[in-house]
Amino acid sequence: MIDADLIDNGTRHPNLAQMKMSNFCNKLGHNTELLYGDKLDNIRNYDLIIVSKVFTFTKLPKQLIDIMPPNEKEWIKLNTSIIDDIELAKKQSNLPIISIGGTGFFEDGGRNLDYNIEHIMPNYHLYDEYINTMVEKGYKEQNYDDYLNYSIGFMTRGCFRRCSFCVNKKYKRPFKNSELKEFLDQERPKIYLWDDNIFAFGKGWESIFNELNMTGKPFQFRQGIDIRLLTEKRAKILSRSKYYGDYIFAFDHIEHKELITKRLMRWRKYCKQTTKLYVLCAYDPTLPNFEPFKEDKELKDVENTFERIKILMEFGCLPYIMRYEAYKESKYRDIYIQLARWCNQPQFFKKKSFREFCIANQNYSKSDNECASYKSMKIFEENNPEIARKYFDLRFDEICKYDLSFNYGRIKSEPCEFCKLISKQWDNIFSDNIDWLKDYYDHTLDITCIMRKDAYCKCSENVNNVAKKIVDTIINTPFKKIIEYIDSLPITSIDINQVPQISKEQDATINLIKALENKDLGYDELGTILYHGKNTPLSNKKYGENHAKMGSLLDLVIIKDETSQKVGKKKIASISPIGKYILTLDEEKQNNVIKKLHYRMEVIQQLIIHTKNNQTIELTDILELSGAKQSTLDRRA
Repeated sequence: MIDADLIDNGTRHPNLAQMKMSNFCNKLGHNTELLYGDKLDNIRNYDLIIVSKVFTFTKLPKQLIDIMPPNEKEWIKLNTSIIDDIELAKKQSNLPIISIGGTGFFEDGGRNLDYNIEHIMPNYHLYDEYINTMVEKGYKEQNYDDYLNYSIGFMTRGCFRRCSFCVNKKYKRPFKNSELKEFLDQERPKIYLWDDNIFAFGKGWESIFNELNMTGKPFQFRQGIDIRLLTEKRAKILSRSKYYGDYIFAFDHIEHKELITKRLMRWRKYCKQTTKLYVLCAYDPTLPNFEPFKEDKELKDVENTFERIKILMEFGCLPYIMRYEAYKESKYRDIYIQLARWCNQPQFFKKKSFREFCIANQNYSKSDNECASYKSMKIFEENNPEIARKYFDLRFDEICKYDLSFNYGRIKSEPCEFCKLISKQWDNIFSDNIDWLKDYYDHTLDITCIMRKDAYCKCSENVNNVAKKIVDTIINTPFKKIIEYIDSLPITSIDINQVPQISKEQDATINLIKALENKDLGYDELGTILYHGKNTPLSNKKYGENHAKMGSLLDLVIIKDETSQKVGKKKIASISPIGKYILTLDEEKQNNVIKKLHYRMEVIQQLIIHTKNNQTIELTDILELSGAKQSTLDRRA
């Protein structure tokens, strides 16, 4: 087996087709080996050489070129069935049979793998010897995380968009490719998928997310996800799945500005985690491949790239600049390079404007001459002062309109200027229709939203009336109805950090809100009151923290950051409007609503969802989906 990309450039990813072909050959009783380094010197000793190449620019090793047919047409004909090649290799003894595949050789990737190879478990150990060799040379084992710790596969293939710059244009529509069990190695802690466009897979996308979430393993779609297809339901399920790493979308063209903006509003409603969007530049789909822009279009493309960066800043998202090959011939080649250097390093992008980044590079330079960053910025500004004035001084931390920090048990609310364009649910809660209660249990509605100073909805004028309406509606809604709401929610993973470790139920509910009725308290003060100061200050603080977190999940309290010169940043618990109203009720009603508020907890909801088909499940089975250590699971249970 020859992974040409690995030999020439090095690559983060193992070659999935190679691993599948290796296992297929092994099961037939043959021996397969990955060739690299000095092993290539013995290339003539093998019966069959299987070569994979993903990138057109990857160079083939000299030892392979020496035994290749001289005629290019004859070489291309070698794109045959592996099964046929195995049979042919048995008959030929002078030189190895050579079989090739991948987008580096063929624009569409070449012929498909035979069915029996496509649906076989990959040989995840094909690269083991290579990794051991590299580690012995001093390379870190974590560099090979993708080789060692992931199950890899395609659950679907195909994309209807067929973008002109994309190599994946072989299929006109998505279709189911593999079952998860075909490539899932239970010993590997994580999963990644190469699906081209998972949300384009009709109604089947949800069952795939359910299946992935049921494994309890973190997963990621490495090709990114099409944000243009992001519905409310998809945003909700994706944000609550056990997703690994950053969420990655794309913002390829400024013409999609309005649609992408609306989808980002929807996304930020559910997710405040790190989100990246690929920003394609130096590309004009109306021109042949790699042809340089016409000069009037070149400048407009630079401006449009800055505008997309600005939009992503406003939503607290990170742009990742993807330079199309034509940038090398562009008049603005240098500015494209500096944009990529600035944006593709989040530690700089989050803290410095483009101008500050270029100046910092100049200050860091040990030469008296202008560095490349500063020089390209200066020249561009001299020739295009209006564009520079509009974009060069924008800073991520100044124009981001979202609070991207997390409050325990809830996501911080979004800016009302965005929210009011897509959602007016709070305005409707005083109607006779109580469908809004489902959104309350689903956390789509959160009372912290209307406590904002810039809250636009009418009910924000008196948040206490809203709290009263919520509590009274919950009291008057039968348990059966609440269960029906929860049964309609999706299967998602469990975040073990959102399962608090409490000691006494009463201290996380009624005693908690009584302690906070007249004063906001830090964890230490709260724990001392609830725990009656029986233990050490550290134990009291932990007791206060655990029980305040439980109260936050039940919407009885709100946890916020408070900063002072004396102690710095400190977590403070305050009673919520719902908690205040509950204190005015009699004991029977207090018990009723507090019991029903438990059904807002993610772990309780997943227990209910998993048992809706008359199944029996243990709490520990649900918690195990978080992937936490057993000792942690036992404490949380």
